[in-house]
Amino acid sequence: MYKTKVISIASVSGGGKTTVTKELKNRFRYSEALFFDNYDFHGAPEDLIQWVEVGPDYNQWNLDPMIADLKSLIEDENPPMSCR
Repeated sequence: MYKTKVISIASVSGGGKTTVTKELKNRFRYSEALFFDNYDFHGAPEDLIQWVEVGPDYNQWNLDPMIADLKSLIEDENPPMSCR
């Protein structure tokens, strides 16, 4: 059995998030990576710049799909399938 740890990486566009994430995934044997860009969030603003300029409402984003994936990984008593 293992204890799940979650590492969150944030940066500006082009700031190296994917590079760092892939390197961490290579270094940690039992790991899984979730990428924000791989999700289609219903209710997400189409124009992020305008969204920020008018005062961002973070409740507008429906993050349920990503939250469900995180919970699934945290609650699983076995390493992710990709690590077996």
